[in-house]
Amino acid sequence: MRVVIEDALSEVLHSRLAVAVIVLAVVHALLAPAVGSASLGDGARAIASVGIWLCTLAALVGSVSIGISAIGGAVADGSAQMVLMRPITRRTWVVGRALGAALGIAAWCAAVVLSWLPVAAWWGLVQPALFAVLAALILEMWLIGAWALLLGSLARPTIAAIASSALVFAGVFADEVLLYAGERGPLPEVTARALYTVLPDLDLFDVHVSMVTDSPIEWSVLGFGAAYAVSTAALLVGLAAQALTHRDLA
Repeated sequence: MRVVIEDALSEVLHSRLAVAVIVLAVVHALLAPAVGSASLGDGARAIASVGIWLCTLAALVGSVSIGISAIGGAVADGSAQMVLMRPITRRTWVVGRALGAALGIAAWCAAVVLSWLPVAAWWGLVQPALFAVLAALILEMWLIGAWALLLGSLARPTIAAIASSALVFAGVFADEVLLYAGERGPLPEVTARALYTVLPDLDLFDVHVSMVTDSPIEWSVLGFGAAYAVSTAALLVGLAAQALTHRDLA
């Protein structure tokens, strides 16, 4: 198990992580003055909002990639088949790869936020709430990465990437869909509520508003989000292990 975790984490750390962080830091540095100048109100708050949004977008792309590569990528390039020839069960391999991917996602989220720190320090935006933003970002990306891992175990990486993106998009607007469907009748409401139960509830991790507006963080919501992310991710990894157990890898 430990070797599998280390291999999965090593794949993430040996990817072009450093290059991506440098590029993202340059984008932050170039974009921040323009955002501050275009802001009609408080430039620092506008820069914080856009900066955190860019960090979230970068974390999302990286987490989906890491999640899909953990299982789907290993199966597609044949490395999974070679490893599973050793005395190791498929379930153990999936769980080990998932834990390694989780560590990789956490490292990627930390690196993404680190790329924004120079701009944040220059504009006086470094504050304790930033740690809550990072924690929420890691939890959110664990959830998304687990969905990507499951989809990667069921389909080819390209299809899994498209499905993961669609799932995230639907999760963002799940509340709006549920509210609108409730006004259209019983059947649409039941259907929307069923989808709402399955779709990832990403609103639980939206704590950056507290940092931008200097409002108190709702720790109870973040705590519930942590329990939701970890339990759902564990369930998704279990489903991925079950799917791979019955999948023909030849």
